Amino acid sequence: MPIESICPGCGSSLRVADEHAGRQARCPACQTIYVVPSASTAPQTPVAAVVTNRWYLRTPDGRVYGPVSRSELEGWRQQGRVGPGCQVRSDEDPVWRAAGPSVSPHMTPHRGGLILAFGILTWLVCPIFGLFAWVMGDMDLRAMREGRMDPQGESLTQVGRILGMVYVMILIAFAVVFLGVMIVGIAVV
Repeated sequence: MPIESICPGCGSSLRVADEHAGRQARCPACQTIYVVPSASTAPQTPVAAVVTNRWYLRTPDGRVYGPVSRSELEGWRQQGRVGPGCQVRSDEDPVWRAAGPSVSPHMTPHRGGLILAFGILTWLVCPIFGLFAWVMGDMDLRAMREGRMDPQGESLTQVGRILGMVYVMILIAFAVVFLGVMIVGIAVV
């Protein structure tokens, strides 16, 4: 008698032969590897009662694809199938949102405005802000490239980072020249 189980990745109903109980299996829908439960621990809930978070993709030309699991949608993004102008929504949030570089609506908000402000304050107030702009800019740009942070602040982040970097480098160059002049002046005397 086949074992009925539910994929932990996409919530699909799966039917596996009972001799595979306790072994690993791969979901054909989302490629998630899971352990096949024994017949006694298989869920008794009807598959229709299982609530899953299904995702939909809308392309710029209006075509809608889905429902798919989040992992499958992320796979589409990595394959380059989710491009500029694409939108996503889920069963939990029916509002269409820009897909961006990651389909996750739970990205960290960007800090581009803050980093730009630090870059400007470096030139107007205090050089220490330049270090903050440089370091925070590097961290945030890396997070944007990895898809963990909202990429819409990339240009602000880049400008603030560059302002901070340039000021700090000029300050270091002046310090080196000043120390060189002082050492040469001491050696002459």
